[in-house]
Amino acid sequence: LDRMKKGGRAGKPIQLGQTGDTGYNDPSNAGQGPRTEVLAIESVAMGSDAFARFAGLLLELMSDEVDSTLVNDYVLLGKEWAPVAQSCGLSEAAARKRMSRMRLRLLEAICARIAPDLEQSTQEIARRMLIERQKPSTMAAELELPVSQIEHEISDQVVPALVKHNGKASLEAIWRLVGKLK
Repeated sequence: LDRMKKGGRAGKPIQLGQTGDTGYNDPSNAGQGPRTEVLAIESVAMGSDAFARFAGLLLELMSDEVDSTLVNDYVLLGKEWAPVAQSCGLSEAAARKRMSRMRLRLLEAICARIAPDLEQSTQEIARRMLIERQKPSTMAAELELPVSQIEHEISDQVVPALVKHNGKASLEAIWRLVGKLK
């Protein structure tokens, strides 16, 4: 699984306010530049229409500006918790808790998006990996399949479906959202 994660990694996302960034329009403020992140403008700059649709899907599921900022900054931009919490006006613990409550809804939407491209048995593997956060060895034991078959289906069917529907740049964000497998 780690091999698959590394293979799908895109570069670090660009952020407004870096040297040479034309979007940075406030030299008196050395922060991250204008607050356009909630609209996920960086997603378009990062690479693909598929990633922009992925960002739109996640942000569409959010109920308010704070949730949108959490998803954008933590999931899409890959920022650490301290600056994410600060940009939301929350404590780090409150930001983590809020993201924890949103995680299932976001992962279910990602899984539903790729399901039509997968066979029924592979849909179950995708669901177990993305939603239940199971390791291939755990899935293999419960489904009574060899670990190699599970890994093969993940790398040959699930990951390509994720890339097709969400763009290659989405893989890092998806793995960040999934978190540690059990």
